[in-house]
Amino acid sequence: MFNENDVPSSSKVGSQAPLDAKGYFEDETDMLDVADYRPLYWYRNMKAINMESGLKFYWTESVKGLIPGGYVYPPGSVSFGFDYTGKTFNFVEILNKSIINSELNPLLEMPHTSGGFPAGTTIEDVNGLTFTEYVEMMHFPLVLAYIDTQPSVSLSPLSQSTVDVGHVLFDFLTWIFNKGIIKNGDKSIAGSVVGDRSNILIDHYFSVQLKANSSQSWDNQLINDTTDDSSLTESYVKTITLERGVHKFKVTLNYDEGVTEYSDNKGGVGVNLVSNLLEGQLISDFIIINVVNRFHAYMGYQGTSPTDAAIIPSQTGAFIQSYLNVDNTGSYSLLVPPGEATSEVSFYTPEFTAINVIDRNNSQNNISPEFTSSIVTIKVNGSNDEMNYIKWTRVSNATNETYFDVTVTQTN
Repeated sequence: MFNENDVPSSSKVGSQAPLDAKGYFEDETDMLDVADYRPLYWYRNMKAINMESGLKFYWTESVKGLIPGGYVYPPGSVSFGFDYTGKTFNFVEILNKSIINSELNPLLEMPHTSGGFPAGTTIEDVNGLTFTEYVEMMHFPLVLAYIDTQPSVSLSPLSQSTVDVGHVLFDFLTWIFNKGIIKNGDKSIAGSVVGDRSNILIDHYFSVQLKANSSQSWDNQLINDTTDDSSLTESYVKTITLERGVHKFKVTLNYDEGVTEYSDNKGGVGVNLVSNLLEGQLISDFIIINVVNRFHAYMGYQGTSPTDAAIIPSQTGAFIQSYLNVDNTGSYSLLVPPGEATSEVSFYTPEFTAINVIDRNNSQNNISPEFTSSIVTIKVNGSNDEMNYIKWTRVSNATNETYFDVTVTQTN
C-alpha cells in the first residue's frame, strides 16, 4: 500500500534542489543510469525532466525510448496495485504532438501490408511514433532510388539500302552509348548508371554468298574506334568499302564505374544500387547489311545492243539494264518497235539463271525454247570483276511492235 503522509502546510527546501527528486535528472547520462535498481523507485507514467536540456519524458511501458532496449523489471516488482514484473519500461519524450501509445498486446501483428507498414508489423513497432510519423509511413512509404533506363550500346545504320560492289559507304554506321538513368525515390533524375567508356571495339563479320541458300563461312576483323574522348557517347564508324556478301557488325564497349549519388524519396542517401554502378561491358545486337551485288539483267535488240557483251553495263538508251531481286529473280518487259521488227532480241542474265519469255502479241505463247544461249563474260558494274552471263538470242519475226515479258529464275 502506498504510504501517504498528511502535510499540514506547504513545504520548501533550503536549496535549489527539486522537491520531487524522482522526476528530475541532471542530464541524459543520469537518466540512462539504471544501476542499483533505480527504476524500482520510478512509477508508470511518472514525468521526468532532463534539467540540462529541459526535455520532458514519461516513464512508460515501451521498448523504444531513451534507454536502448528499455529496462525490464525483475520478478516481484509490484507497487500500488500494478505488477511491473517482466514489463519493459523506458523514458519516452513528451512531444507537443500526439503519440501512439496503444494498450493492445505489444506482439499483436498486422495480418497484411498496409501502406508503408509490411505484414508482421507489431503494436510494439508503432508505439511511440508521433501521429505525423505514422501518417507519413502509412501513406508515404519509403521509396528507394531505381534504375529508370538500363545502360546499353547499339549500332544504327544511317542507310541500309542495297548497293553495288565497290560502293563506298561514308560514316555508314553510328554507335550509340546510353549510360542509363538513375532516378531518386521521388522520381527526379539523379544521373547515369555507369561511368564513361574505357574502350570500344567494333567487330565486322563478312561472308561471301553469291547464290541464295549457299553455305556461308564468316571472316572477322576488328574496327577500332579512333576517338580519344572517353566521355563521347556517339560516334561514326569510319568509311568503309563493302564487298559483295553479307556484313554483320556488333560493338563491344567497356565502361568505368558509375559515380552518381542518389537518394530515397525522403532524402536518405541511397545504397541499394551500388552493384549496378560497377565497371563492366556491354555488347550490342548485330546489325546486318546485305551487300548482294544485285546482279543485272540486260535486254535489247539489234541496233541498240552492243556487239561486245563486256561493255554492256556502260550502255544507255534503248538497251535496258535492270537489277535482279536479292534472290536473283525478276520480271521485266521489252518493247521492240515496228522499225526493229526483224531485229535480233537479246537477254543477258547470270549463268546460274534461266528465263521464261512470253510473247504478248502471240496469244501469250511461251517462246522460251526459241531462244538460243551462249556464255559470255561481262565486267560487272564497270569494275575489273568479271563474271559469266548467259546470252539469250532470238530473231523477232513480227511486223508490228512486239512486247516480250521476261521472267528470270535462279537454277541452283
